[in-house]
Amino acid sequence: MQQEQKPLRQSSRKNHLSLFYDWRLFLYNLAIIIFSPYLLLAKLYRTIRKRNWSYFIPARCTTPTFGLPDANPKAIRLVFMCSALGEILSCIKLTNALREIYPELQVIVTVREIADMTAFQRQTGGAPASFYPFDFWPFVKPWIKKTSPDVIVAMRLLWFPNIAWASQLWGSPMCAIGVPPRKYKPARFKFWSVLNRWTLHGYDAIGFLTEEDKQDHLALFDKNVDVRVTGSTRFVVPRSLRPESAQLKEWIERNNPEALPLIVTGSLHRGEPELILDAFQTVRPHCDYLLLMAPRSLDEVKEIEELLQQHDIRYSLRSHYDASLQSASRPDVLILDTMGELSDAYGFGQVAYVGGTLHGVGHNIYEPLEWEVPVCFGHGDGKIHVSHTPAIEAGVGFRINSSKELADEWLRIITDSQYQKMLKERCHLFIEQQQEHFKNHVQLLVDMIELKKDTAKNE
Repeated sequence: MQQEQKPLRQSSRKNHLSLFYDWRLFLYNLAIIIFSPYLLLAKLYRTIRKRNWSYFIPARCTTPTFGLPDANPKAIRLVFMCSALGEILSCIKLTNALREIYPELQVIVTVREIADMTAFQRQTGGAPASFYPFDFWPFVKPWIKKTSPDVIVAMRLLWFPNIAWASQLWGSPMCAIGVPPRKYKPARFKFWSVLNRWTLHGYDAIGFLTEEDKQDHLALFDKNVDVRVTGSTRFVVPRSLRPESAQLKEWIERNNPEALPLIVTGSLHRGEPELILDAFQTVRPHCDYLLLMAPRSLDEVKEIEELLQQHDIRYSLRSHYDASLQSASRPDVLILDTMGELSDAYGFGQVAYVGGTLHGVGHNIYEPLEWEVPVCFGHGDGKIHVSHTPAIEAGVGFRINSSKELADEWLRIITDSQYQKMLKERCHLFIEQQQEHFKNHVQLLVDMIELKKDTAKNE
């Protein structure tokens, strides 16, 4: 349904970066310095708990850039800020659509983790990229100057006071899309609303997941900020195999000469490989098939190997594949221990499981659906994410509570050809229905680009 949209604001721009432009900006950065011991301890705790050292990587301070194009006065430069690989893949899809409208568009994707940078470079063959900085003025200011953005797009992230206000001073419209709900108890709402009002005034547009989310946060926004419902950034776009994935295809086919059904399990967090293996062994006596396992982090590959070795299960590592060597025996499990290939690997499966969903929201369940592959995911500790609901209602997403439920669904899909055909038709229809979210995001970014063009004319 087409929603009514108010015009984006055309605010006056300063085109210089001064910390003293706004007293609140100065106080916010002063507060970061005062509370830095606590902030560092909090980041250290998150690092230890999640075993993710990206929170401390120096690149978030120095923000090195890779392959930045030369400045072109005729081209608009769009900078995406992505916190996860799924958002990077969404950026690639948006970029392809925008370049059909603006052929000379320059796009820079900025990330926060080294692993995501590696995956992005592999996906795109070395497209322009950078790390986005910690939200502290001494790091933000040089990042803005290096990337020289005309438009900044934050993917599913909102709390960037320094970046939001630096974009205003630089003369670059900034928006956030796919913003998840953030609800506060009444006692905390008044405190946070003061900070949020000031921060969000630095944005030109915000795209929420649902109308309910929009209404819950509408009071926080300046009347000139364009607030829309764009839907999830985990949108579905029909896929086809990229030329870069030819070796992935060869590896899978070489290890599956009998063309057995393939089940693809991706982005597995700790605790999920055991669930997958239980389901695998339950189905195995009833049907011969191949299982592909892809851990969330390459650090966890060794744990999966040890788990398979304990059960005497043959496996093949993607990183060890050599086309010149003949495999001694067919493996039962394929381990995808590379970055940037999982989204293509889903296309070879009959059914998929998306990880991180056993005890949380997890990763993008729409990636397998783009290949018309039905998807299973965990119970999420009883919480159903807003992006999961459409897939469940369409009958292409299956929320499971145990390894037995997972095994039952796998067995039905890979052994019942009529059921498999029906699910493929449902997936096809689901893709068509979900195109509206993608169009909403493209339209918002088009409006941002046009806003920048209009303000540039008036300068």
